[in-house]
Amino acid sequence: MRRITVESECRYEQGKKIGDPDVEYEFNIKLPPFDAEITNDDFEAEVKAAIGYLKYKFRSRYSWIGAMGQTGRSGGWLFIQDRTGGATKAKLGKIIDIITAEKKSFIKRMERLYPR
Repeated sequence: MRRITVESECRYEQGKKIGDPDVEYEFNIKLPPFDAEITNDDFEAEVKAAIGYLKYKFRSRYSWIGAMGQTGRSGGWLFIQDRTGGATKAKLGKIIDIITAEKKSFIKRMERLYPR
């Protein structure tokens, strides 16, 4: 895998190009430490709901998206399959922006719902 740009949070298979059909892009969804008192079960349920929301949001916005899910050793990456070759650098950048905003929103929500 290689990065699109140094500052991006996306990677894809080496030898592939952005916009090739059937490319899987992986986006970093790892969360930084935050201050909340939450059980593992509750946290997993909240993460599952948040991933479901991202899937809905991206699929409703981008018709080229196929399979989506968590990947990586700890599930810290969201993979998105480009079924048709519809991805562009700008669209991937927008996905990164949405993920970044949703991570911040998720943390604020967890700290509000599960205060220490």
